[in-house]
Amino acid sequence: MIFHNLACRRAGSLRSWVVFMKERNSTTPFWKKLLATPLLIVVLAGCHQAQDTDEWSDFTQPKALDRVGLQYYWSLQAPLGKDEQIRCLSLVDEKLYCLTSQNRLVAIDAATGGSMWSLALANPSQRVFPPVHANAAAVPPWDGDVAKDRPSTEMIAKAKPFDAVVLNTLSHILVINRVSGEIVSSIPLPFVANSGGATDGTAYYVASVDGSYHAIDLRSTLELWKRDTGGMVSAAPRLMGGVLYVAGEDQVAYATQTATGRSLWTSRDSGSTPMHGPVTADIAVDASRCYVPCGDNRLYVYDRLTGKCPWEPFVCQGPLQQGVQVGEATIFQNASRDKFYAIDAASGTQRWSRKGGGMILAATKEKGNEVYLLDNSDNVYTLDEITGASQAVWTVFGFDVFAPNATAPAMYAASAGGRVVCIRPRSAGLLSPEMLRPAAPLPAAAPK
Repeated sequence: MIFHNLACRRAGSLRSWVVFMKERNSTTPFWKKLLATPLLIVVLAGCHQAQDTDEWSDFTQPKALDRVGLQYYWSLQAPLGKDEQIRCLSLVDEKLYCLTSQNRLVAIDAATGGSMWSLALANPSQRVFPPVHANAAAVPPWDGDVAKDRPSTEMIAKAKPFDAVVLNTLSHILVINRVSGEIVSSIPLPFVANSGGATDGTAYYVASVDGSYHAIDLRSTLELWKRDTGGMVSAAPRLMGGVLYVAGEDQVAYATQTATGRSLWTSRDSGSTPMHGPVTADIAVDASRCYVPCGDNRLYVYDRLTGKCPWEPFVCQGPLQQGVQVGEATIFQNASRDKFYAIDAASGTQRWSRKGGGMILAATKEKGNEVYLLDNSDNVYTLDEITGASQAVWTVFGFDVFAPNATAPAMYAASAGGRVVCIRPRSAGLLSPEMLRPAAPLPAAAPK
């Protein structure tokens, strides 16, 4: 899959109507002018309460949200090409990223829905892995032409730091200025990638199809080191405090020092806890622990620095094939053909469970600790995080893709046709025009 995937027709605002009328009276074809207009047309759902109009005829109605204390905080229509669809959503820090069927990345300000940028990443037949962020990355520009010289020492020394979003395809690492949407560096890989990556802004860490994981210098574009595993690695590596965490289908978790490539610990070391199944789902790391969902029906939790387990592996009744979600006090894990579990992060004991699977879409503290759980039947439950008691429920209608999120107080969803929304409690207030950021122009079409 591309990104973590579960799986409007009109913007409907006065602003979108003005844009449409201007384009209608122009001699330039409307679709061409649309590509040059601001990237996304924002429906200011916060400046006026969203109403049940034709605009929402294909989606969950605003009144349905209002009945459970929610609202469309912002809504926008991403201008897509013919037959282009939004396939995946990914929430990374302050940005919401949409990946389309044409491998075009649309970046949106998650707080306001403000227009940001859109960028064609690769041919639609390529595989594109999830984005990660690096702040103040001093990466020199390079177009990836191996026939030319790679960045020189002087170019590296003169590189100015910028906030980057970094991702990889099967063949390249792309370093993008996440403010402007400009590709700063396109680094060809000396191998075929098999996972998404992690970065500290200096190096990029990614696994290859031969079961190795590698450190690639983003400045010189050269490989710094690589380490082998006993099988494939499909779960993206995670990075924290100068240590890289990898878990593979060889049933081993690895902690590796990024500066040297030396092993800090593995799950097979004495004092750690061995796994008895392959790891294919995304792992997670926080300030103190590494969380590994395993195909042997267990969630393993390792001390980030020692590899010891603070509590016994949490046992489910089905394989863990979906990434773990780490909240402030609760760990959330879906088990295939079993249940969705909420686990006390301190003790490793079960808080509650629910049949029907799904993912956490948001976590709020409006009335205590609440989480919003989307199940496999397109129902969203407002649950007490500690007890699992259901406080409200509504049915999702018209949205195809959701952003997993166990920490931020907002839900993000998109339809395949390009409607992207942020849903928040009514108590979040209204979005004002002053909160919106200026829009950036939309580049031309994605490559065919």
